[in-house]
Amino acid sequence: MACGTPVLAFHRGGISEVLEGFPDLLCDTVEEMAYKCKNQLFPSPKSMREYVENKFSSDKMTERYLFIYQLAINDRNKLLNKNLVLPIL
Repeated sequence: MACGTPVLAFHRGGISEVLEGFPDLLCDTVEEMAYKCKNQLFPSPKSMREYVENKFSSDKMTERYLFIYQLAINDRNKLLNKNLVLPIL
């Protein structure tokens, strides 16, 4: 997608999150995927590239990881304030 190459995928795992900006690229069946491929029902290469640049830039990914880490730290602190013992992993 970053190169503007079309992608089709099945509604499985985390791919729905990656393609949330292009829900039409998600397929439920092999037949649906074949139809979309045959009829070239794809967004423009420019729009796919812009989507990847905006959603998956290193700055955006770093921002998301920091947010997740902060949530984990906050949850741990809440548990510690309740005098619960957390196992060391």
